[in-house]
Amino acid sequence: MRALDINVAGEFVVMAATLMLIKSRMLLPVDERTDAADDDAEPIDPRLDLVRQLVEYKRYKDAANTFAQREVLRAATYPKGAAPDQLPPEVDAAAKKLGDIGTAELMDAFKRVLERAKETVSFGHLKMMRWSVPDKINTILGRITAHPHVRFDTLFPEDAPKGEVIVTFVALLELLRLRHLTVTQTENFGDLYIDAIPEGTPDAHLPLPAFDELDTF
Repeated sequence: MRALDINVAGEFVVMAATLMLIKSRMLLPVDERTDAADDDAEPIDPRLDLVRQLVEYKRYKDAANTFAQREVLRAATYPKGAAPDQLPPEVDAAAKKLGDIGTAELMDAFKRVLERAKETVSFGHLKMMRWSVPDKINTILGRITAHPHVRFDTLFPEDAPKGEVIVTFVALLELLRLRHLTVTQTENFGDLYIDAIPEGTPDAHLPLPAFDELDTF
């Protein structure tokens, strides 16, 4: 019992017993394979019950294969999305939240910004880092406060070096994690926009970490 799976062993014993019963009935004379209550009945083939079970099993197996194929097709299908009149009234039809657009769009937008950033090369010595995550957090919050609904790429100046772009993006991720900001998209494959989460929203505006914690980024 410790070494064997009792369920599998039980199924094996049942199948072995069924085959033995069929074999024993096959050894009986044909005239003794009828139902004792009905003398005029046709001889019963003891294999019929097993055949019926196998046919039923095949039906379920075929149905399972059909569902598996549909699951593969469904996984490769990308729906266009609901029309504005199909959206719930409490949801802004012109915007989708970050959870709906996924982090892939956010990373794609960051890659595009990073590709246009300047590469800073220094030989002979290392320059001191000129940007910090706390400073960029304050900059982003001030920008959102002054101009709500800011386009994502405008947070990164076109002439900004890659180091500044990366630090700014880390600061943005921190504000998204703490639910001070949210990312929206007005149309499929459109620009991403940064908006402030209103004060009083449940589970939003979590406290910012201490300065020394942020400085470790």
